[in-house]
Amino acid sequence: MGTRNYADQCCLGPWQNHFIQQNILSIGYQAWQGFSVCGRGLVSCAVDLPTTLVDWRIAVVPYHLQFIPVAQLESCLDPLELDFLTIRDLLPIVCTYQPHQELIVLLAGGGQVEIDWLKNMAIAPQSCYEQVQQRWLEFQVGDTMTWKSG
Repeated sequence: MGTRNYADQCCLGPWQNHFIQQNILSIGYQAWQGFSVCGRGLVSCAVDLPTTLVDWRIAVVPYHLQFIPVAQLESCLDPLELDFLTIRDLLPIVCTYQPHQELIVLLAGGGQVEIDWLKNMAIAPQSCYEQVQQRWLEFQVGDTMTWKSG
């Protein structure tokens, strides 16, 4: 059984985990801002994945974040053609998650959709929001991302 080197571990595997790690501050920012304005919901993230292998340590992958309040969730999920059971199971989670400590993110990219419930986060959504506010210019990198609430 061989071992993989560090570069392989950074570049291979599920893109969703790497994407979340690289963008947790902006995802957490969107989650807290959305919760503050609209109440519970989830962060939807459309990722423009390149067709080549991504080195997540250095890559800037364009994405679009949007907070979807629980009241709009079903209609926003319809175009994704998720199965009925997934939506049925998701709604109670979105209605009861702990927004001060957790967030729910829907990642769509490369023809894949994944929904993650991030619990026991190293940095709470409110702290993400505060850090982004303090470092706002760092998060304004042209057209690589857009944020929208509601």
